[in-house]
Amino acid sequence: WWSEIDASQVAVTFGATFSTWEGDDEPGVSLQFLGVEGEVLGESLAMTSHVTSWTPQTLSGPVPPQARMMRLAMSGTRMSGTDNDSYVDDVHLTLMTCTAP
Repeated sequence: WWSEIDASQVAVTFGATFSTWEGDDEPGVSLQFLGVEGEVLGESLAMTSHVTSWTPQTLSGPVPPQARMMRLAMSGTRMSGTDNDSYVDDVHLTLMTCTAP
């Protein structure tokens, strides 16, 4: 994949399914692109939700040149109450080749 990534010919699609108990807390997923030394080359927007029913979300975008690793992070932020009811399931990530811009 490295030659295609460096030629801006690779895109990533990632996502997850989110839910919360009463809509108060905030589950999320984000993606970072890292270089060979672990330096951050770029980041995705964070996907978050306050919906009480399982709701899928997906983002797509280009993989930056020189990216050699990706870090997908799941989070749950307690917004109220004494516990964190942030739920994340069905996490997925796919790389695909595409035509350079």
